[in-house]
Amino acid sequence: MINVVTDRYSISICKGSALLEETKALLRAWNGTESTKELSERILREGVLGRMTAYRARDIVNRVFAKRFLCPNPQPAFLLKRLLERNQSGQLFSDICLLYAARADALIRDAVTQMRDNYATSRRTPSTYRRFLAESEMHPVVVIIADVI
Repeated sequence: MINVVTDRYSISICKGSALLEETKALLRAWNGTESTKELSERILREGVLGRMTAYRARDIVNRVFAKRFLCPNPQPAFLLKRLLERNQSGQLFSDICLLYAARADALIRDAVTQMRDNYATSRRTPSTYRRFLAESEMHPVVVIIADVI
């Protein structure tokens, strides 16, 4: 069981979740020379994220993409961009995105850590763990709450 410290958590998970397709689009557009503000303005101007409000697009760039992949340095973005350029946008890409998301967000980190710890100390096989995670995709809020409480 996790000892919940509520001031560690924010609502930023509501802004981001996985956003894998948006992350791929942003990485393809990202050139490593712009400030976050400049990137955000260009993404809006060029319609990189498709049809969405300017507010939502800025949120994705500033509160999700920059927080996960550009801060404290852009090395994660460089590495993920290289994976995309080598057509490695499947499970490995998703897993690495999850690790960086967990690094940037305490709620994701605690949930992933708890699931890992539960798996490591249980008699679950990798296939039952995969089933458990697949079930969590159908009911993500319930699983996160159950793992955190």
